[in-house]
Amino acid sequence: MLDPAGTSFMINQKPAYWKSEGPAFTELGKIDMVLLSHDQYGDNLDNASRQLIQTVPQTLSTKIGTERLQGNAHQHIKTTIQ
Repeated sequence: MLDPAGTSFMINQKPAYWKSEGPAFTELGKIDMVLLSHDQYGDNLDNASRQLIQTVPQTLSTKIGTERLQGNAHQHIKTTIQ
């Protein structure tokens, strides 16, 4: 999570999480690929992280995640539910 400290995240239209510390974003270095298991909530993929993955050459996610991100995810990984 890369959003700054003090950011709150909503779940079911209610604040559910407040980020208490800022990210070490400047310490990340170059990112070649992102493996994103799910993105549907702000505390899974915050706004700063959504901006970051637009700059990464390849983001792998599920089919629905790829569709939801519309261009931020370049491929999808197959999921099997048993």
